[in-house]
Amino acid sequence: MLNAFAIDCIERVRLGFMASVTPSGRPSVSPKGTFVVLDEHRLAFGEIRSPGPISDIGPSPEVDVNFVDSFTRKGWLIRGTTSVLCRGSAAFDAIYPQWQFLWGDLVERINVIVTINITEVKPLSSPPMLMGRPRRRWWPSTKKIFCICIHDGSYLPTSSF
Repeated sequence: MLNAFAIDCIERVRLGFMASVTPSGRPSVSPKGTFVVLDEHRLAFGEIRSPGPISDIGPSPEVDVNFVDSFTRKGWLIRGTTSVLCRGSAAFDAIYPQWQFLWGDLVERINVIVTINITEVKPLSSPPMLMGRPRRRWWPSTKKIFCICIHDGSYLPTSSF
């Protein structure tokens, strides 16, 4: 399901915005910064301090996750069904080393690992891309917003949002 472009984006960005539904039926979006591509059919993230979204996916395991590269203004929508793997279970222990490799000591704070069995993958683009504007037209303003300057060893944004 995941092609090489989607895998590359996810592994570069790592930050995905997971949408779920609360037990009362309200939409919920939560950023997750520890995503790992397990294979072309599964993603996973380590839950560190977000018990709310984990309790949301209990009664309603379907989620959407958006990964967007802010500089290219392109990304991926991933839909799937979640499974929660508890620390100490065989399934948790089998995939846990992938987080150890990427995040070192941070992994000790992972409470559960949430896997997502992918059911749908769609590319995302922001409006300039959809309107056919060539990159040379919108890239300078994007670069200006995200550009940082080094001054006396500290980082200063060139503009505010």
